[in-house]
Amino acid sequence: MEAARHPQGPRLTALVGELPAQDDDFRTWWGGHHVAALNVGTKTLHHPIAAEPRTPSHDGLRLLASWAATHRQEQHQQ
Repeated sequence: MEAARHPQGPRLTALVGELPAQDDDFRTWWGGHHVAALNVGTKTLHHPIAAEPRTPSHDGLRLLASWAATHRQEQHQQ
């Protein structure tokens, strides 16, 4: 996806030029062009330290998730 956004980027061009020679999987994936862009979506993360149930971190993350859901609904209604 990054290559499609910035096809002339010198660092990316160099990396993509180097990887196929070093990795058979990359060569197959790159040659197949199986790239999907996701602009929206939900991702659930389970991190034992940052979101342990019944901790301030957990409560804060739940509050942020609730706010984000409400904010998205308001955006779609406008």
